[in-house]
Amino acid sequence: MSSDWRIEDDASGSQTALKQGCLAPGWWFMYAGIQARAVELVISIKDYLKDHPLGPGAISLTIKESLRKHREKMADELIHSQIARSYQWLLEEGHSVLPSDYCSQLIRYVADIRLEAQLIVCGFCDNDPVIFLIDETRGAPIAGPIENFAAIGSGSLIALSVLHQREHQSTVPFRRALYHVYEAKRLGEAAPGVGKQTTVTVLLVGGKVGRPNESASFFVQQCYDRYAPKDLEGKEDWEASPESLISVSPGPAIPQETKHGRRSRKTSRV
Repeated sequence: MSSDWRIEDDASGSQTALKQGCLAPGWWFMYAGIQARAVELVISIKDYLKDHPLGPGAISLTIKESLRKHREKMADELIHSQIARSYQWLLEEGHSVLPSDYCSQLIRYVADIRLEAQLIVCGFCDNDPVIFLIDETRGAPIAGPIENFAAIGSGSLIALSVLHQREHQSTVPFRRALYHVYEAKRLGEAAPGVGKQTTVTVLLVGGKVGRPNESASFFVQQCYDRYAPKDLEGKEDWEASPESLISVSPGPAIPQETKHGRRSRKTSRV
C-alpha cells in the first residue's frame, strides 16, 4: 500500500495527513477524498467490525453491511440538521406532518447523499490476498473485491494506467511489485493534489506489516531512474530525424460554384 500525505481545501493544502492505518486485526485501509468524510467512514466501519469480524466467506457481505449502516447514519444526520428528526421518522410519519413537497424534497436530499470519500481495504483470507474497493467517483458506485490492484484519489487514473502497463498482478515477485507500486505513485504525482511525501506499508500473511528499509528505497529509486519515462527536452539523440515524417496526399475535393448555381467537383492532380 502506498499513499501520500497531502490534504487540501478551497484555500490551501499541506502534507499532514496519514491516509492509511489498521482497520481491524490483520486488515488495513487507505483513504482518499474529503478527509473529514473519509475519517467518518473509517470510524463507522471500525465500529461495525468490532462485533462483526471479517472472516472467510463473509468479507464482502460484512463490509457492505458496514457501509449500509454508515449511509443510514449520514441520512439521519442530514434529516436531523433540517427538521431535528430521524430519517426513519421522515419515512414513517413525515408525509402526514410535513407539506408533501417539502417531504419529497428531503427524501431527494437523502437520495443525493454521496460518501465523498474512497477507501481501499486490504488483508489476507486463508493466506490469499484480498483487496476491497469502495469508490463512487467513476459512474456507478463500486463496493466489492478487486483483483490484483486498485487505486484511489486524484492520481488514481495515472497510477492504474502504470500498473496496467506493467501488467501488475498478484503473482509478480515482491521486488518487482515494490517497484511497480513505487513507479505508479511517483508518476501519479503529476495529478493535482498528489503530494510527494509517501508512506508505503507491506502487508504480510499472519497480520504482520513491514516498511521498506533504506536498501529498498535505494533499489526502487535506481529502478525509477533507469526504467521510468524520461524528460525528452534537449535530447539530441531522439530529435535527429529525416526532413519529413509524413506523406502528404491530396485532400478531399471541394465542390465549386458554377455560373448556373450548380456545384461542380474539381479534382486536383499532384
